[in-house]
Amino acid sequence: SVTAGDPPVVSIDNLTPGDSVKSGETLDVYVTATDTPPGTITSVEVFNNAVSLGLANPTGAAGEYLLSYRTSAADLGNLNLQARAVDNQGNVAYSPVIAYSVVQGAVPTVIINDPLNGEVFLINTVIPLAIEANDGDDSIISVEVFSNATSVGFASSLGANQYEFVLTQTGEAGLQRLTAVATDELGNSSTSDEVNVILTSGISPVTVINTVNGAVPAVAPA
Repeated sequence: SVTAGDPPVVSIDNLTPGDSVKSGETLDVYVTATDTPPGTITSVEVFNNAVSLGLANPTGAAGEYLLSYRTSAADLGNLNLQARAVDNQGNVAYSPVIAYSVVQGAVPTVIINDPLNGEVFLINTVIPLAIEANDGDDSIISVEVFSNATSVGFASSLGANQYEFVLTQTGEAGLQRLTAVATDELGNSSTSDEVNVILTSGISPVTVINTVNGAVPAVAPA
């Protein structure tokens, strides 16, 4: 196509090559795009490896545009960021590529401190859980409790990395495998070690001996 006038001048101004952002954080990309009259900038778009991350919007400052991009685990690794400016005369210009990185933030740690593994409870008894969840660089936003791999709700924060939960789904005798999943504000999560508790009816097993046929004794379940 035939264009007229000078092409725009465009650059990414606030990012330093080789720097990084944590997965889940917002990456602000400030772009300066200017043109020679009668040319005017009509759009500024930011790309990563030639894939559009979106249009940058004017900030109100002369020639300045901003794209706020929410990173995710899918972005882990290197970003090759480039801005494209288009003017009203059809001229197109590209900024130099800036290599940037998206890195994994600290993963939470979570442990069920109470009950202890192997504890025994009567059925229909509520079981209080004491949970501790920590994160090295961000805030814990949720601690979800699971019993036999099924979510039973979210623990309440007590402050100082301590959480509590009351398990009420205790109507059936048997083994309950308890875990807690802590998630931080960047979306990183981890699962606690499993704590197994035993629910019992409290009725002692009944032994039946068949003295007539000499059969092996049978034990009735509790």
